[in-house]
Amino acid sequence: MSHRRTAIMAVLALMALGSPLIAGCHFFDKKMPLKDGNEKLVSGDYLGAIAAYNKAISIDPVYDIAFFNRGIAKLRSGDHEGAIADFSMTLSIDPVAANAYMNRGVAKFRSGDYVGALSDYNKSAEIDNQENDHTPLFYGSSRKVDSTLIYYNRGKVKYRTGDLQGAITDYSKAIEMNPEYSPAY
Repeated sequence: MSHRRTAIMAVLALMALGSPLIAGCHFFDKKMPLKDGNEKLVSGDYLGAIAAYNKAISIDPVYDIAFFNRGIAKLRSGDHEGAIADFSMTLSIDPVAANAYMNRGVAKFRSGDYVGALSDYNKSAEIDNQENDHTPLFYGSSRKVDSTLIYYNRGKVKYRTGDLQGAITDYSKAIEMNPEYSPAY
């Protein structure tokens, strides 16, 4: 066989095998950048976490967990509008992600959108009360959110908007659910 023919055969063989080799490479695995982002998020490197989640999203543009976690990183870094966008994207992919509604409510509250925050907390409570069983999102927390936080955060909105009786009712519910949760007192 001539050298030219051998070279052509080698290129064709690599082309045929190349796709599975590339697909198996950890760089193209969406879970590797997610794991990297989670480690950076926990260490407080929010910009690094956001960059890692961006990489996961570039691999899978409908990766709800990456959008959710990037929203958490943006929320912690003070980018409330960016967090709202990421939690909204999570919800467009998975409309029953109670934790995404809850965290979007937090971002809206911090942005001064009390009506939007209250709506998101109500939706989170509605989904949470249906006891949907979901796969884990961020570090073992599930899309099923801690109900104590829903009532506590909703109470904060009601207090801020002057609905003092509603705030007392929600704070009392949070205390009833978790008497150890001191911020509700």
